[in-house]
Amino acid sequence: MPIIKDAMIIRILTIALLFSLPDIAISQQAVSAAGSTSAAQNIELSYTLGECFITQQSAGALTNAQGFQQPEIPQLQTKLFLQGFYAGSSSMLAVANPLNMPQYTDTVTLSLIAGTPPYSILWTKSVLLKTDGTLAVWLPAQLYRKNTYLKINHRNHLETWSKTPHLLRTFNTIKFSDL
Repeated sequence: MPIIKDAMIIRILTIALLFSLPDIAISQQAVSAAGSTSAAQNIELSYTLGECFITQQSAGALTNAQGFQQPEIPQLQTKLFLQGFYAGSSSMLAVANPLNMPQYTDTVTLSLIAGTPPYSILWTKSVLLKTDGTLAVWLPAQLYRKNTYLKINHRNHLETWSKTPHLLRTFNTIKFSDL
């Protein structure tokens, strides 16, 4: 009977400990002695020395590497103002849903276009634009280190492209408000 009681106390303490831990954030990192990344045409080789690699699973555009080596996942932030909704003082009207989402203006469609002819569409997503003109999206890992134009479409505005192509890194900021 004492063994069962001790096991029960251990379970209760374990559960209490799990609920008392702060939120855990997962970030991309690698512990390695050496390594590098090389890219040529459409092929990228990323390697490190001194790490274990267990398995990799893919489903469509998503890749999950079990181990320490993880693919770079780029994020894109941009700032733009829609003329028809501009209220002055770097702010726009909340048009999408003013009562329930007063921080959002409307949806826009972001597209990343290849930086070289034939300028094919590499990725497209509809996102909410905040009233301060900002938006942020995570991009598919395969767009990392691609040279792309950013194209913005809105239902009531002219299509707009970035002036020059941008080489996508882990963190990207393109401000249409400064151009």
